[in-house]
Amino acid sequence: MSERILNLTLEIIYLLTGEKFTAIKTESGRLSITLDPITDPPLRLFKHGKKNKKILEVTNKILELLSGEERGHLQGHKVRMKDHYPQTSAVPVCLLRE
Repeated sequence: MSERILNLTLEIIYLLTGEKFTAIKTESGRLSITLDPITDPPLRLFKHGKKNKKILEVTNKILELLSGEERGHLQGHKVRMKDHYPQTSAVPVCLLRE
C-alpha cells in the first residue's frame, strides 16, 4: 500500500510541475525516486479546472487508502475505541479551491 500511495503522490507532483518521477525498488527493498530525463512543462493538455479535478481525484484515492488502513487497525480496538470515535462509513474528502 505504501508504494501505491507513493505512486499517487508522484502523479500529483507531475500534475503540478510537469516533472515525471519514477519510484524504483532497489535490491535492498528500499525505494529510490529518480527524475525522468525528459520533463514536460506543466501540463498544457489539461485546462486549469481539469488539472485541479484530477489532483482532487488522486488525493481522494490516497485518503481512501489511508482511511481504509486506519479502520482496519481500529477493528481490533473497537471495544476500547467506540466511545472516542463516532462509527461512520464516510470517507474523508479533500476539497481544492478553484
